Amino acid sequence: MNPLFSLAASLICGFWLMVIAIVASQNPTPIALRFLGLRSVPIPLGLVVALCGVLGLVMTSLLLGLWTQFSKE
Repeated sequence: MNPLFSLAASLICGFWLMVIAIVASQNPTPIALRFLGLRSVPIPLGLVVALCGVLGLVMTSLLLGLWTQFSKE
């Protein structure tokens, strides 16, 4: 992997972690998520943002792995 790509990926992840930490510390208001008529228990907004960020990182890494695997064939 290109070292410049690794540096850029690390900087982007670090930036988002700082943003999540700032939002979590400034807004501890609990929110309840609604989806298809279901409602979750109230959780802090910072935790929701962090979970969405982690889910995005995991999905991106999985899709990137599949993409590189199929492009080699």
